[in-house]
Amino acid sequence: MGNLTALSLAEKGHTVYVHRRSEAKVDAVVSEIKTITNNQSIHGLVTDFSIEFNFKASTLKIRFFISKATM
Repeated sequence: MGNLTALSLAEKGHTVYVHRRSEAKVDAVVSEIKTITNNQSIHGLVTDFSIEFNFKASTLKIRFFISKATM
């Protein structure tokens, strides 16, 4: 998801999950979106979807977050 889309959804009060390849980038974008929108329901996931193993592992993490959010 791009930053502008994440920002737009966060401004509307949605829970947003963003992903980046490094923890520093995840932390930076999550912090930025929280600051701009005052929405604390912004979460980050460190993953590299270009590597098949990471893609499969990340898919499981995303499913976990979604199931947790819909409980």
